[in-house]
Amino acid sequence: MTHNPTSRFNLYHGTTLDNLSKILESKEFTIIPRDNHWLGNGVYFFVDDLDKALWWSAMATRRAKDSPKNRAILFIEDYTLQRNQLLDLDSEKDRNLMADFLKETPFKITMDIDTENVEEEMIKLRANLIA
Repeated sequence: MTHNPTSRFNLYHGTTLDNLSKILESKEFTIIPRDNHWLGNGVYFFVDDLDKALWWSAMATRRAKDSPKNRAILFIEDYTLQRNQLLDLDSEKDRNLMADFLKETPFKITMDIDTENVEEEMIKLRANLIA
């Protein structure tokens, strides 16, 4: 028997006021591909972490060259999810799943890290691996 419990989460999505308006109007998220998304192109939520969502909202308004007054948070209360639908990189099990996936990936990646900003290059590599 597979253990697949149901979990409930409070989710926070940090964004700009313009993006929040579009999300609420269309009732969907639009993914804008970039080569530096933290874990690949997608929509991210912070679980029970309003402070991190506020930080991300500040980053989004700065990237959009928007006023800090236009920061916004989308809050989803009590979101229900089966455990097997979640990749939680704070969990040892899921970090191992990710590591196994990367080991079994049939392509080879080479990267020139002769750069001033190694962290930025690692973010790009991670984003493209998980895209």
